[in-house]
Amino acid sequence: EASERRSKALSLIKDVDDLTLAQIQAELKDIPDRKEFLDLVTLWLRDVLMYKSTGNGKRLVFKNEEHAIEVYAKTRSFEALNRATEAVFTANSQLNSNVTPEVALELLILKLKDRV
Repeated sequence: EASERRSKALSLIKDVDDLTLAQIQAELKDIPDRKEFLDLVTLWLRDVLMYKSTGNGKRLVFKNEEHAIEVYAKTRSFEALNRATEAVFTANSQLNSNVTPEVALELLILKLKDRV
Protein backbone atom coordinates (compact mmCIF):
# COMPACT_ATOMS: atom_id res chain seq x y z
CA GLU A 1 0.00 0.00 0.00
CA ALA A 2 2.84 2.43 0.77
CA SER A 3 4.42 1.91 -2.64
CA GLU A 4 1.02 2.44 -4.27
CA ARG A 5 0.59 5.76 -2.42
CA ARG A 6 4.12 6.77 -3.41
CA SER A 7 3.50 5.82 -7.03
CA LYS A 8 0.23 7.76 -7.13
CA ALA A 9 1.83 10.86 -5.59
CA LEU A 10 4.79 10.73 -7.98
CA SER A 11 2.43 10.34 -10.91
CA LEU A 12 0.62 13.52 -9.88
CA ILE A 13 3.89 15.41 -9.52
CA LYS A 14 5.32 14.15 -12.82
CA ASP A 15 2.13 14.85 -14.79
CA VAL A 16 1.40 18.23 -13.22
CA ASP A 17 1.92 20.12 -16.49
CA ASP A 18 -0.71 18.05 -18.30
CA LEU A 19 -3.42 18.24 -15.64
CA THR A 20 -6.26 20.73 -15.39
CA LEU A 21 -7.27 22.22 -12.06
CA ALA A 22 -10.29 19.88 -11.91
CA GLN A 23 -8.05 16.85 -12.48
CA ILE A 24 -5.63 18.06 -9.81
CA GLN A 25 -8.48 18.49 -7.34
CA ALA A 26 -9.71 14.96 -8.07
CA GLU A 27 -6.21 13.50 -7.66
CA LEU A 28 -5.63 15.35 -4.38
CA LYS A 29 -8.80 13.84 -2.89
CA ASP A 30 -7.19 10.41 -3.26
CA ILE A 31 -4.12 11.34 -1.21
CA PRO A 32 -4.73 10.02 2.31
CA ASP A 33 -1.48 11.14 3.96
CA ARG A 34 -0.83 14.76 3.11
CA LYS A 35 2.38 14.97 5.14
CA GLU A 36 3.80 12.00 3.27
CA PHE A 37 2.82 13.70 0.02
CA LEU A 38 4.70 16.84 1.04
CA ASP A 39 7.74 14.72 1.90
CA LEU A 40 7.61 13.12 -1.56
CA VAL A 41 7.31 16.51 -3.24
CA THR A 42 10.31 17.72 -1.24
CA LEU A 43 12.37 14.72 -2.34
CA TRP A 44 11.23 15.18 -5.94
CA LEU A 45 12.28 18.82 -5.93
CA ARG A 46 15.59 17.86 -4.33
CA ASP A 47 16.19 15.42 -7.17
CA VAL A 48 15.22 18.01 -9.77
CA LEU A 49 17.59 20.56 -8.25
CA MET A 50 20.35 17.96 -8.02
CA TYR A 51 19.89 17.02 -11.66
CA LYS A 52 19.69 20.64 -12.79
CA SER A 53 22.87 21.48 -10.87
CA THR A 54 24.98 18.48 -11.86
CA GLY A 55 23.49 17.37 -15.17
CA ASN A 56 23.46 13.72 -14.11
CA GLY A 57 21.33 11.35 -12.11
CA LYS A 58 23.99 9.70 -9.96
CA ARG A 59 22.65 11.00 -6.65
CA LEU A 60 18.92 10.84 -7.27
CA VAL A 61 16.55 9.41 -4.69
CA PHE A 62 14.06 8.49 -7.43
CA LYS A 63 16.56 6.89 -9.81
CA ASN A 64 13.83 5.12 -11.78
CA GLU A 65 12.29 8.53 -12.52
CA GLU A 66 15.46 10.02 -14.01
CA HIS A 67 13.91 10.82 -17.39
CA ALA A 68 10.92 12.61 -15.84
CA ILE A 69 13.26 14.47 -13.47
CA GLU A 70 15.44 15.52 -16.40
CA VAL A 71 12.43 16.84 -18.34
CA TYR A 72 11.12 18.70 -15.30
CA ALA A 73 14.57 20.19 -14.59
CA LYS A 74 14.98 21.37 -18.15
CA THR A 75 11.60 23.09 -18.19
CA ARG A 76 12.01 24.95 -14.88
CA SER A 77 14.22 27.84 -13.91
CA PHE A 78 16.10 27.80 -10.61
CA GLU A 79 13.79 30.59 -9.47
CA ALA A 80 10.68 28.50 -10.24
CA LEU A 81 12.17 25.54 -8.36
CA ASN A 82 12.96 27.79 -5.41
CA ARG A 83 9.37 29.07 -5.36
CA ALA A 84 8.11 25.48 -5.53
CA THR A 85 10.33 24.51 -2.59
CA GLU A 86 9.06 27.48 -0.60
CA ALA A 87 5.51 26.46 -1.50
CA VAL A 88 6.10 23.03 0.07
CA PHE A 89 7.16 24.68 3.33
CA THR A 90 4.19 27.03 3.15
CA ALA A 91 1.79 24.14 2.55
CA ASN A 92 3.27 22.25 5.50
CA SER A 93 2.83 25.31 7.71
CA GLN A 94 -0.75 25.76 6.47
CA LEU A 95 -1.58 22.13 7.23
CA ASN A 96 -0.27 22.65 10.76
CA SER A 97 -2.37 25.82 11.05
CA ASN A 98 -5.67 24.11 10.20
CA VAL A 99 -5.97 25.61 6.72
CA THR A 100 -8.22 23.49 4.53
CA PRO A 101 -5.84 20.75 3.29
CA GLU A 102 -7.28 20.71 -0.21
CA VAL A 103 -6.67 24.44 -0.64
CA ALA A 104 -3.11 24.23 0.71
CA LEU A 105 -2.24 21.36 -1.62
CA GLU A 106 -3.94 22.94 -4.64
CA LEU A 107 -1.83 26.07 -4.19
CA LEU A 108 1.28 23.91 -3.93
CA ILE A 109 0.45 22.01 -7.13
CA LEU A 110 -0.15 25.28 -8.96
CA LYS A 111 3.34 26.41 -7.90
CA LEU A 112 4.75 23.14 -9.24
CA LYS A 113 3.25 24.03 -12.62
CA ASP A 114 5.16 27.33 -12.63
CA ARG A 115 8.05 27.26 -15.12
CA VAL A 116 9.62 30.71 -15.00
